Amino acid sequence: MPANRKPTAAQLEDRISTIVGLCVMGVPRVDIIRYVAKIGLDKDDDRIPWDVCNKTIDNYLAAAKVKISEHATLIADYEIGLGLKRLEDLYMRAVAITDYGTALRVQKERHALLGISKQEPLVKIFNAGIEQQTNFSHMTDEELDAEIARDMQKYKPKRKRKNRRLVPKKKNK
Repeated sequence: MPANRKPTAAQLEDRISTIVGLCVMGVPRVDIIRYVAKIGLDKDDDRIPWDVCNKTIDNYLAAAKVKISEHATLIADYEIGLGLKRLEDLYMRAVAITDYGTALRVQKERHALLGISKQEPLVKIFNAGIEQQTNFSHMTDEELDAEIARDMQKYKPKRKRKNRRLVPKKKNK
C-alpha cells in the first residue's frame, strides 16, 4: 500500500487488534514500532506492509488502549452483575429455608459489593437547589456544631434597613 493511502476500515481494525495483542503480551512501544516496520517484508510474510510513521503507530496504540479499557469496563460490569445475581439467589435460598443469619450475611456482602457502608454516614444538604453529599463522620461534636453555625449564618434572614432621611418629613396640616 502506498504511503499516501489510508487503510480500509477492516485493515484499521485489524491493525488495532494486532497492537492490542502486542500490548497484552507486554511488548514495549519501541518493539511494536520494530514489529510494524517488518510486517510484509519477509518472503514468507504474505501480509501487506503497513508503511506508517511513528505518529500513526502512536495513534494505533492510543486506540488499542481505549479498546483494552473498554473491555475491562465491560468485564467489570459483567462480573459485578454476575456477583449481584448470585448473591440474590443465595439470599432467596437462605430465606426459603429460614436461615436468616446467612440471609443477613449475604445482604451485607451485597452491600459491600455495591459500596454501601454504614460506617460512612452521608448527610444530604440542599444548598441553592444543588444537592451535595457531605461526610461528617470524621468531625468531633464541636466541629460539627461550628459547621452548623456557619451554615445557619448563610441562611439567616437579612434585616431591612430603616429609611433614614437626612431631612425631616414635613407634616401636612
